Parts: sequence; C-alpha cells; structure tokens
Amino acid sequence: MKDTKRDFYEAVNYGREIEFSYNGKHYFESRDSDHDWYIYCEETKEKQQFPSANKLLLKAMLEGKNINDIWEDINIVCIL
Repeated sequence: MKDTKRDFYEAVNYGREIEFSYNGKHYFESRDSDHDWYIYCEETKEKQQFPSANKLLLKAMLEGKNINDIWEDINIVCIL
C-alpha cells in the first residue's frame, strides 16, 4: 500500500524535488531557496509560492482543493 502523504512530507522536509500528478495534470514541487518553496503545474503554468516547506505542506491547493484532502488521488511520479 502506498503512503503518498508520508513520502511527500519526507521528501519536502529533506529539500528534495517531487514530480507528481493529480487529476490528469502534472506538477513539480521544488524550492528556489530556504524561504521560497513552490508547486508548479505544467498544464496551467500556475506557480504557487510558499515561505517554508511547512507552509507548502499546509496550504498548497490543487484544482481548488487543499493538498491534505486529496492524498489518495495524488500519484508521485518521482522524487529527485
């Protein structure tokens, strides 16, 4: 059984990048610095920026839904 939430949280907290998909769209999580984390959607070109990893994990929205409400529908493609 996959544990997407745990894998995603661990990767973000270690500063790793994540490619993932949700509802047919492709996303990329990364950071520009210790205080500039983001999630980028390839299809819509939308970029959400956050001041910390914790804020990203609490506040990220995918298609109007908080990421914490949709873990079972997120598919991690790879962790870099």
